[in-house]
Amino acid sequence: MSFKDYSFKNLKQYSENILTDAIMYNQIPISSESTDSQKEFIINRLNEYEVPKIERDEAGNIFVEYFQSKNLAKDTILILTPIKYKKISRHERFVRLDSSKAYGKGLIENSLKVSVILNLINYLFNENHNLNYNITFLFTDISDIEQNFRSLNYYLENTDSNILFAIDIDSTSLGDIGSKSLGKYRYKIKVKTEQIDLINICEAPNKLSAMDILTEIGARLKIIGWPEESCTFINIIDISSDSKEEVISDEGVMKIELLSRKSQYLEYENQILNSTVKKLSRELNTDIDLELIGYSPANYIMEKSPLIDIILEVHEELDIKSKFRVIRDEAAVLLQTDIPTVSLGITNGKLTVNEEYIEKEPITKGIIQLFLIIEKGANYFKKKEEDD
Repeated sequence: MSFKDYSFKNLKQYSENILTDAIMYNQIPISSESTDSQKEFIINRLNEYEVPKIERDEAGNIFVEYFQSKNLAKDTILILTPIKYKKISRHERFVRLDSSKAYGKGLIENSLKVSVILNLINYLFNENHNLNYNITFLFTDISDIEQNFRSLNYYLENTDSNILFAIDIDSTSLGDIGSKSLGKYRYKIKVKTEQIDLINICEAPNKLSAMDILTEIGARLKIIGWPEESCTFINIIDISSDSKEEVISDEGVMKIELLSRKSQYLEYENQILNSTVKKLSRELNTDIDLELIGYSPANYIMEKSPLIDIILEVHEELDIKSKFRVIRDEAAVLLQTDIPTVSLGITNGKLTVNEEYIEKEPITKGIIQLFLIIEKGANYFKKKEEDD
């Protein structure tokens, strides 16, 4: 039976469970710089669903394999999402509901995507769908570009499965297709200067503080005038110094990202940053330490690929408006290993500094979308392997 033919009523029930679990997950107490509480919630839920085998690895990942065919034991579809940790007060994470929306910080970035995968697992094991393919559900432990996506890379290095394609679950927006990765260089820049004593400020009108120099680096990179077709951006993530009474701090640190969708411009940005730092260091006779702390190459899945064609076909069937966007950083790791990968939104919503909400009604359509793409994608890639 096709997922599209399955009763809307049953899927509606699981959609409601997704919202309930997302609300509960969003209220997990955050007590330390780890995801232990989140992992405990996931494991407990999977046990409640009577999932026969729950696996964990040394990198902190949690995964469940839904094997339907011993003959296809090596072939699998990977459905993944990160177990994210973000410091948000419990008060801000409290979820409010109205007739159409759920409001609460953390719902989009932390909770909904985890709840979606939990309930997909529950649906498959509970409804006993007779599939002709295998699915692996993966919750990756927290890691980012600065850890070289350690958790996901560990899983990929140790799995013996042949991943046909992968879907990265995103919360919003329904219809978004994350297919292009954004190339990144992330640097930490440290500057140390002479300390400026405010008591003797009259002697220092032309001296530069560490923060002055860091600001100058950012300004020089920004005024270059990058052409629009370069698809580049210089992103200053953070800039700080130790504040001290009666003195201007002599040390400062800036984190900066060089971003581009195009490899050649990404490398050009990198060259410009390195030459700018060296030149300014010579001009000011000041030590400037430039440390590379993360790198992700620009890469993408072609918009004319079979997986994209399948998604567009499903979106047309379900009257979902498609839109291409940048894929999540960690999911881009899969693209770099030549695994066809996309990020997919499940519902609509809004995420700003002051407001965060998800829409309740589109969740069911988002789940149907996902199942149809899994089904059609599996049929295509299996047939392709047989033909080859």
